[in-house]
Amino acid sequence: MAQNQDLFISHTDADKEEYVLPLTISLLRHGITFWIDSEEIDWGDSITKKVNEGLAKSQYVLLCLSRNFLGRPWPEAEMNAALAIQNKTGEKKVLPLILNSKDELLETYPLLADLAYREFHSNIDDLALSLANFLQKSTDRKEGVHVVIESVERGVLCNLNIEKSQTIQWLSEEARKALDLKTSLDTGTSQPFKIRWVLVDVNAVEEWKKLDRSEQQRVRALVKGTEGLKYSYQRRDTLTEAGIYDGIIFNLFPIEDEHYSPGDAAMLASPYQTRDFEHPPMISITTWPATQEKIPEIKRKPGQCELCGAKLGVLDRLREEKRCKEHR
Repeated sequence: MAQNQDLFISHTDADKEEYVLPLTISLLRHGITFWIDSEEIDWGDSITKKVNEGLAKSQYVLLCLSRNFLGRPWPEAEMNAALAIQNKTGEKKVLPLILNSKDELLETYPLLADLAYREFHSNIDDLALSLANFLQKSTDRKEGVHVVIESVERGVLCNLNIEKSQTIQWLSEEARKALDLKTSLDTGTSQPFKIRWVLVDVNAVEEWKKLDRSEQQRVRALVKGTEGLKYSYQRRDTLTEAGIYDGIIFNLFPIEDEHYSPGDAAMLASPYQTRDFEHPPMISITTWPATQEKIPEIKRKPGQCELCGAKLGVLDRLREEKRCKEHR
């Protein structure tokens, strides 16, 4: 499984408000991606499955250790799993961050005494900067090209280190899976409206918007490098052939599948759905707007989604989001 997030943040709920949330805000400012339970685990999800996926998709586990951590089953299970992965692979996986009660923690978890750790201090930005520098050095040591998939609304979502021999199709699919994007839209009939996702260099977004629909359907990736625009039309083009450079930032655009007739889909779909897809918006996060029509004005309480009234997460409120993840 591709490691497309920098950190898995292991912590207790008791430390979330005082330590963890202020740190995550600073991490976002420094472009650090992370997995945190309050953002990734929804109502009815299997906690074990989600945590296992988060551990597998994250390059490092940031252990936020405190007196509250001691004896808590879930945080200790996450710590033990991370240490097991580190011991099995022989590669660094665990980054201990001691929030308080250092002596008590090292006495309770003697294995951690053998690991270099950091202590939480009041200057959170310095701590986040140290993590950003550490992650950059780790990235520099890896071969291949560094590709970032960015969300316009929420910042960086995926950091991928990829061999240049990989194909455009592989990269697009990895990005789609990482952002949990769909491959089809429900038309309300037995035949869905099939779509695929195009990789567009953030420096080439305006050029992409100027392409006519038939040309957009042919493109697999659009890159703007030192030699100008480079279009990739073949799904088997390698990253080198596509002109993908180290540190490139991509957005994802939806487009109807070139092997699927938009006319047929239009006849199958309702006018409401067809009108929405004639000019689909850029999507670089796990959302698909339900309509382009004016949203009815509904008064919501602070901390509720303005569309459905769902309660917003703590990070959403800190970022002053007005909509839940389903409607962004």
